[in-house]
Parts: sequence; C-alpha cells; structure tokens
Amino acid sequence: MNFKEIYDKASNEYKSEFLYPLLSDNPTLKKQFLEKVEIIDEPTNEFLDFDEFNDEITDSYESYKDELESLELNCFDWDTYIPRHGGYIPEWEATQDMAEDEADLVFSFIEDDIITLILSSNLEQLFIDLISSYFATTDAEVNDPHDNLREDYFIEKHKELIKNAIEKIFHTEINDDIIINAVSLFFRYFESQNEERQKDIKVFEHLLVSVIEKLDNNTLLLPFEKLTSINPDNCPLFSMQIDKKIGNIELWLKKANDTLFLDNEIGLKLLEYYFDENFTEYLKTAKKLFKHNKFFWSKIISPELKLLDDKEFYKEIHIQLITDTNDLKFYLKIKDILSEDEKLEIHKTCKPYVTYRIKMYEADKQFDKVKQLIEENSKSFDFNENITIILNIYPEFCFKLIKTKAEAQIKERGRHSYNKIASWLVLAKKITNFKTQTYELINILYNHKPNLPALKDEFRKNGLI
Repeated sequence: MNFKEIYDKASNEYKSEFLYPLLSDNPTLKKQFLEKVEIIDEPTNEFLDFDEFNDEITDSYESYKDELESLELNCFDWDTYIPRHGGYIPEWEATQDMAEDEADLVFSFIEDDIITLILSSNLEQLFIDLISSYFATTDAEVNDPHDNLREDYFIEKHKELIKNAIEKIFHTEINDDIIINAVSLFFRYFESQNEERQKDIKVFEHLLVSVIEKLDNNTLLLPFEKLTSINPDNCPLFSMQIDKKIGNIELWLKKANDTLFLDNEIGLKLLEYYFDENFTEYLKTAKKLFKHNKFFWSKIISPELKLLDDKEFYKEIHIQLITDTNDLKFYLKIKDILSEDEKLEIHKTCKPYVTYRIKMYEADKQFDKVKQLIEENSKSFDFNENITIILNIYPEFCFKLIKTKAEAQIKERGRHSYNKIASWLVLAKKITNFKTQTYELINILYNHKPNLPALKDEFRKNGLI
C-alpha cells in the first residue's frame, strides 16, 4: 500500500490532529497553506430557516435511531473476534467487548462527520447531528437481551462526541453570523419542544458556551439575554456567559447565586470571582457550597483557605478531608487545634482504617494507642509498617509479638509464609536490646525439624544467616 492509499484511508480526525501542529509551527508551510486553501464560508442568505432545521433534525434522528436499532448485540461472529488483551478472557467479557465494538462503529462515523462540519464552520449541521443523535441514543430500543452494553453506554459515547466537538471548536475560527444563526436555531428548536425535553439543553450547555466564546461582536448576544420561554435553569452557564460577554456583571452575580447548586461549575466560577474581588463573599459562598456537598467542595476550598481566614471553617473543611481521603497531611494541618473530643470523633469515623489511625496517633506521640491498635490488629497486612513505629519504644512487646507470630506462621508451609517470617525477623534485628534473643530465635527457626529448605533460602535472601 503506497502513501497515497494510506493517506486516503486515514480518518479526518487523525489528519486534522497530525497536520495542524505541523502547519502552525512552520511559517513556510503555514504561508503556503493560507495561499492555496479555499475557505468555505456559508453566505448569510444560504442559512437554513427554522422549518428546514427542524425537518433535518427529524430526518437525522430517524436515521440514527434506525442505525442503533439495527445493531445485533446478542449474536456475534466469533471468527472475527480479536481479544483486547492476552490471557484468559471469560465469554461474558468477550461478548461485552464485541458489543462495544459494534456500537462504537456507529459513533465513529458521527465523529468523522462532526470534525468535517467544524472545519467547514457548518454549525447548523453540527447542531442537527448532535441533537438528533442524542435523542436517538435516548429513544432507540436496541436489541441487547443479554445486557452486553451497560445502560448508559450510548449516553457516554454521546458525551465524548460533544467533548471532542468542544476541543475542535477551540482551534477553529467561526464567523459571527454563523454563530448567531446556529445558536438562534438551536434555541428555537428547544422552545418548540415540551417542558421535559427542554431540560435536555443542559446536555449541550458546554458546547453552546464554547461556541459563543468564539464570538467577536458581543452585542450580537443581546437577543439571548432573555431566553424567551426557555427556563434559564436549564442552561445557567450559558445564560451567565452571555451576561459576562456583554459586561453585565451584576446580573451575572445574581444568576450565579440564584443557581449556585445547579452545576458545580457555577460554584467554581463564583468562588474564583469572589476570591479576587470580595473575600468576605468568598467565605460566605464557600460555606454554602460546603454545606451542600461536603465531599466535593472540601477538596476545592482547602487549597485557598488559610487558618487565619476562619479557624472553625478551616477545621471543618480539613476534618472532612481527613475522613474522605485517609491522607495524613490533612490531619497534620489541624491536629494542634483539635480538641480531644474532636480527635476521638475522627478516630471513630476512621475506625476501619487501622494504619491511618496509627499514623495519626504517631503524629500526636500517643504511642500507647499505637501499641494497642497493633496488638488488636496483629494480622494486619500493614503489620510491618505499623510495628516499625514502636520497635524501640516498646521493645519487649514488639519482640514477643514477632516471636509469637513467627512460631505460629511456621506451621503454615509454603514460600509465602517463610517470606513473612523472614521479614518479621529483619525487623526484630532492629530492636536495640533484643539482638541476642533475636539471633537465638533465628537459629531455632532455621534448624526447624523437619528440615525446611525454602525457609532457609528465605533467611539467606534476607541476610538473616
């Protein structure tokens, strides 16, 4: 196969992603391209009217729905199956892989179309394809009696289409008239739908925001300031972006505060604004968001918050992070401002995470508590890591515990057991005043009767003999 044949068979997506940086970074090639390329820009008088736009969505929807419903996801050609990885693959996993491959083929054609449409600035057709394919994915009755595809598979694939479209739009110059016309048709279409379907605008919201970001003349957005019959709650980010583009910060702030809990991105944008402009409002908003969703917002707020900003809120945020992440760094930040009762509550919440609790007790130099937890959890997977903390704080306790474990473990035959015993004895050798007892124990175990060659081998590998 010669180069021309290979090039013709390559996907438009790959050509675009490969050639764009080459052209951008090479002034000579870039100049040649700009001199010869033919820019196709839709004249204003060739825009689709609403009836045409609506009809094309209907036709495209039926086409995509038929394609999805024609998929046979319960009968596969095993002769053409190519495993995704080596080793054993159970039949259920193989059938899932083949089902996904069949479904992905449909979406790969849509993806190629979308790239072509963006490169030619055909936003009308882009919206037609994305709207129609979305509703096809939600409505299609796919022949999948054995549930080889998870329930949300098509929806997730459609999210990828929109994500890829947003990435391509970022690198594309689009005429203002094209943008305004396409967005106008988009909203007119959803205005014509019932209230339930209007909520699906949310699916396309980030795409709409990315499109109007390309707009040069922001005054063209004024007709969208009031989204007619569309509930602004269905597209708060888009509505806020319009306010920002036309410079109406007061309305932007009002909408952001009114729709604060509808989308995490609204909260992120509002926090970012207040952090720079009004720290009192930042704290007020951060507390609202944290109360609404402690797990999500604690991770966002923590890096920006200082102890002196609000001691109790700082403490509350980090207590949440301690229990959510099992990361000691969050405990170290607040351990000196916690009461004993608060520490007790933290340990109750983290009860299953023994090693994490041991590290917290170590940080507080409560080695008696460390000793107690190690004794209660002597079969823990992290035994070696845990007992290292107190080897020379409670030497007699540590030696006796290691000796007891080793004598019990040797009854369990096998290389894995012998490796464990060797690792414990390596630790025992570090106990300052028990070296003699440790060497005696090593000698007794090494000379175990009956003879255990694998045990001796593990002892030699670990430098015990």
